[in-house]
Amino acid sequence: MRFLATPLLGLTGSLLLLAAVGCNNEPLLDTGNRLEPDDFEDKDLVPDAIVDTHFQVGVPAVDVLWVVDNSRSMYEEQRALTNNFTSFMKFFSDSELDLDYHIGVVSTGYDSETERGQLMVGHDHRGDTIHWIDPEVRNSDEAFREMALLGTEGPMDEKGRAQVYTALQTLGDTTNQGFLRPDAYLSVIVLSDEDDFSGDIPVSEDQFIDWLRGLKDTPEQVSFSSIVAPEGDACPGLAPSTEYLGVTAAVGGVIHPICEPSWASIMEDLGMSAAGLRSEFALSQLPNEKTIEIFVREPRQPEKEVAIGLGVRYVRARNAVVFTDDPPGPNARVRISYEALDY
Repeated sequence: MRFLATPLLGLTGSLLLLAAVGCNNEPLLDTGNRLEPDDFEDKDLVPDAIVDTHFQVGVPAVDVLWVVDNSRSMYEEQRALTNNFTSFMKFFSDSELDLDYHIGVVSTGYDSETERGQLMVGHDHRGDTIHWIDPEVRNSDEAFREMALLGTEGPMDEKGRAQVYTALQTLGDTTNQGFLRPDAYLSVIVLSDEDDFSGDIPVSEDQFIDWLRGLKDTPEQVSFSSIVAPEGDACPGLAPSTEYLGVTAAVGGVIHPICEPSWASIMEDLGMSAAGLRSEFALSQLPNEKTIEIFVREPRQPEKEVAIGLGVRYVRARNAVVFTDDPPGPNARVRISYEALDY
């Protein structure tokens, strides 16, 4: 079960995608992997149809900060996280994206002097100590396991929000210097089975949201995703993590129930979002839903039609086509043909 939280401005909840929308079949972006003219031979479309064209282009650089709860109830979740890290890295290691990334980990143990704002330590393939994973680290799975398998002896009051602020702001120019880059997108991902107890330390929730949204040139360059207990009864026995959910709603990001059994799909979805690949494609006008046709052209592959209901659906409230299973891959072209709604 996946929830997409959108900021109050109504923009997409995951990282801003460098995509283009048009009303013809000409490429609007140079993706670095230019398609040949023959690649743009169109399938038969409805006469006088509107055609919105999107390109699946990821962000050039991203810094990912994992916030991992290390209180005594988190053993199984830490194991699930680290055992499925390969699924998260699927898009980061994709040669089509050529993504420049930093991936670091902090605990929720703000009350521990040895953990407060500290990026956890791992070792690369040479045995050197590292504080984050980047494209030069060849053993990313093993390094992340070292960083994120924190044990369950951390402070009982989880303070994930305080840890994010301390790691990136208080220690950003000293202990953790180099992790957060001014030109990179930022993706924060929290894993916790409890609510946040940061309170007003070191800043209030509203101040934290304002700070986080103001870190980059535009708020869309930041996301805050949560693997937590959501509202409702999705995770019986767990109280909703309302503090984390509130930040995700305000900043934008993806929400997954921590009790969800399919961790591979959770990690793949979060990796896709952090890498800047989207599953949602907006329409430029309101459509007659019965006339919607979707065509996906992957690089070096023939264009294929994707039927509504088979892993893709139209969401009227967002006026967008949403891929619910496999999203288009890097540098794919998505064309959505439809007749405009006749008022």
